[in-house]
Amino acid sequence: MSVSQTKWAHAANTPEALSSALSSPTTTAIESDIIFSVTKNQSVMGHPPLTDSQFTLTQYLSTLATNSRVNTITKLDFKSAMAFEAAIPALKESFCGGCSGGWPKDIVTKKHEVWLNADIVKGPGGSEPLFDATTFVKTALEVGNELADGFQLVLSVGWTTGGDERGKYSIEMVDELLCVLEAAKVHELGITVTFPIRAPSFLTSWNVLRKLLDINTTNTITLWWSAYEIEIAELEAIRDTAEAPFPNRTYYDVLGWEKLK
Repeated sequence: MSVSQTKWAHAANTPEALSSALSSPTTTAIESDIIFSVTKNQSVMGHPPLTDSQFTLTQYLSTLATNSRVNTITKLDFKSAMAFEAAIPALKESFCGGCSGGWPKDIVTKKHEVWLNADIVKGPGGSEPLFDATTFVKTALEVGNELADGFQLVLSVGWTTGGDERGKYSIEMVDELLCVLEAAKVHELGITVTFPIRAPSFLTSWNVLRKLLDINTTNTITLWWSAYEIEIAELEAIRDTAEAPFPNRTYYDVLGWEKLK
């Protein structure tokens, strides 16, 4: 399936939501959020303002492995540095163990992308990141280097956002993130990178965002939005703007996207 036709299950943060995503015949990518539970002293599934959950990351990964149809993409969206740091043992046990981590034997013949996602740079209207950008990238690369056969690391790194939902990304924001990746020699190591972009900001920021795709032919962007359905005319403009110069290099995790013809 092409990048642009990827079908997303968003915020699969409960056993019920994950089960629904895994049983869907059309879903090819599952996005879930991870927070740090102080009471459990481990990473759990949830999205701020939640601070705790009964569904731990370890349980999530076990369910994913034993019930997965070997989906194309598992996107793990870490909400803090603590959540990511505490997740490393569980990530390694699952994805670096391969079949011993509970995955089906045919995982070695598939390409299962493991997206490690975080907002590591300040973006339009955004607060200060809860990550040290260099540390997140370095640690993610270390995990990626240990992945078992059949798994592929995708580094999904973006910007904090807030305020005006159509606030523009600046060239300074773009360059700051690209400098972090260059310093880590991410592309020299052959690592695929995707940049999550707030969809309502896309059209007004395209003149600077296109640099993300221009700079390396393996880069992609992931447009995200779930607060409300964007009007069809704007969705069409977003699609045409992204696909005309860079065909099949944009993921669309956008509420209502399936309504486009």
